[in-house]
Amino acid sequence: MAQDMAIEAWVDRFVNDRDNQYVSEQCVERAADMLRRIGKEACARGFDIPSPNDEELLRAHHDNVAWAHIVIALEGAIYFLRVQELCTPNAPRKDPSAMGRGDASVPRWMADRVREFIGTGSLQVSIRSEGDLACRKSAKDTMTSSLEVKIPSVLDEFVTALKRRRRDREERAEWEAAKELARQRFDSDCLMAVVDRQAEQYLAMQKRREYLTALECSMASYEGEDRDDVSRRIAILRERVDAEDPGLHPERIDLTVPEPTKAQLEPYMGGWSCEGPYHVSGCTLRDRAGRAGSVWSAEADVYGDDQYGTTSGYTGAYGIGSGRYGGPAF
Repeated sequence: MAQDMAIEAWVDRFVNDRDNQYVSEQCVERAADMLRRIGKEACARGFDIPSPNDEELLRAHHDNVAWAHIVIALEGAIYFLRVQELCTPNAPRKDPSAMGRGDASVPRWMADRVREFIGTGSLQVSIRSEGDLACRKSAKDTMTSSLEVKIPSVLDEFVTALKRRRRDREERAEWEAAKELARQRFDSDCLMAVVDRQAEQYLAMQKRREYLTALECSMASYEGEDRDDVSRRIAILRERVDAEDPGLHPERIDLTVPEPTKAQLEPYMGGWSCEGPYHVSGCTLRDRAGRAGSVWSAEADVYGDDQYGTTSGYTGAYGIGSGRYGGPAF
């Protein structure tokens, strides 16, 4: 009932405001019926018909409401529709001095025109919108079909656009959730790579300590003239090992994870692109699979050979992106 009253309010506003009818007198009745048809067809599809006197509507969209003959809205999108009569092409231009100076019987919309208005009897619906920028801008009578026949398909297009916006919102929400999870997985793999590198170095230091202990034991039977110098060198090495051992320096733990590039993050995205809410092909993902391990430069301990104190070829339990979340399912 409220929607029917709102529709009639728009129709009354149109009929009583000659200065903004944009149709010749003989088309007023058909145009009013067109507005009713638009309103009823819109209601049947779930659209809301706000009152032309709605204060919030006027405050937010004053110029468009003044321009329109009826307004319909649905889920954040609002459409302003105006029925107008088509003018004969190439109507003669008015004398500039006569513009806006018609007598009282001439409506303002006609008096303000640059060209004379010569009506054709054919109607057109012009459309403005907010929230659906891709919607069509007009529909009109043609030689093969009337505007009345086209109104349902115009409104169906609005509904289709609504479904598309819903789907886009859902996909964006999924993408944002996937990107957040991907960043968590990336960060976890990076941190595990740090732990693995430091654990590798820690084990290497234990081997070095065993070696230095063996040297110190052998010094009990060493009688060379450089005994004191050798003992001093062993002590220097032990001091250096203690200084480099990550197990003795918890203050050196750094949880800072570098900002990933798109190529580094994309293997964690589960098929989503890092650039927006759309999917990318599996081959593209494999080509870009520079996992978290590549973020950290390979570091070699100053004392190590290829077996101890180096991470250049290390891919431990968590290395090279194979952390506790596993590889992405492509």
